Amino acid sequence: MSSGSITSLMRACLFAALGLAGAGCNLMFTPPGSAARFDGPPQIIIAAPMSNQIFLAGTTVIVQARVENAGADLARVSVLLDEALLGEKINPNETGAAILPLSIDWPTSNPGNYQLSVLAEREDGASARADVMIRVIAQGDNQPPEPDSAETAPATDGEEASDASGRPQVAASLVQPSELRRGPSADHAIIGQMAQAAPVVIVAVSPYRDWYRIQREDDEHAWLLAEAVVEVDVSGLPAETGPPPPLPNLVVEELRLQPAAPVCGEEITVSATIRNIGTHRASTLGLPIIEALWSASGEVVIAEPITLMQGLGAGESYQLDAALTLREPLAAELVIRVTVGGIQVAETDDSDNSATSQPFILAAGDCG
Repeated sequence: MSSGSITSLMRACLFAALGLAGAGCNLMFTPPGSAARFDGPPQIIIAAPMSNQIFLAGTTVIVQARVENAGADLARVSVLLDEALLGEKINPNETGAAILPLSIDWPTSNPGNYQLSVLAEREDGASARADVMIRVIAQGDNQPPEPDSAETAPATDGEEASDASGRPQVAASLVQPSELRRGPSADHAIIGQMAQAAPVVIVAVSPYRDWYRIQREDDEHAWLLAEAVVEVDVSGLPAETGPPPPLPNLVVEELRLQPAAPVCGEEITVSATIRNIGTHRASTLGLPIIEALWSASGEVVIAEPITLMQGLGAGESYQLDAALTLREPLAAELVIRVTVGGIQVAETDDSDNSATSQPFILAAGDCG
């Protein structure tokens, strides 16, 4: 990759990272949890990509990692590509979560070997770093030379071959009927059906090898669940992320408190409508959270995660009713905020995932 390409990429990714929004390079954090301090250095686990994973030039690599033993004093988290900055966030963990997930997209361009690194640093200087090496190849890179004819002999299950351009492919067949989708997830549109025992030619795999892209006339985006295919060796095939899935858009509306004037030490009910105003289903609501904040400063006083094990179809809504007990502070104006989505839910717009109540002063009750 040229230095000019890296510089341009750094600018684009850094802009997206600091705004926590945008397409392509998008560094996102989700910090649910209550504030606490954690001793010792943070710990970093890179979930994707895997070490020595292969990608075709032009595909997007999704870096997914988490910082454990995080805490509110986490000063900085950075993602590097060959020591060049892809994205960075200062003070990324304002609520002091113990585990801080992150994700950033890197659109590949030039073939080569690359090192992706995630760094985390505390205010006291304690730091951690994790690295992973990946390989980006051009079509036909390190493959057998192009044959004299475009014709290839029929292959049997598990037999690895190459097409006229030298790209690897593996012949297989289906062990069960299967839907054919536009991309490697159930969120993508169904574009066809295939019968049990139907022959297929696999040309690429998803990063976790749970979906296979198959050769299908002139259609470059035809994916099958790996479990629907007879077991074959796909280790020689390139890994691809495929096209981005169609996205939902979660919003929080009609936030209400009962009673409207909360009393210290007495349970209140927080009600809100969670709605998917997008055109596609949200497979999860992420990690919904209810927070009480100082009205003036926005500082979080208490944060309570909510367990909602469900998705939400396009146009559907969910009525949230959750109990919360406030005990402090008194004689100070507070607000209640409900947030859904986050890194667990890719959306068309993640700026409307929260709703905030009208300010109120907590009555003393038994706490006075």
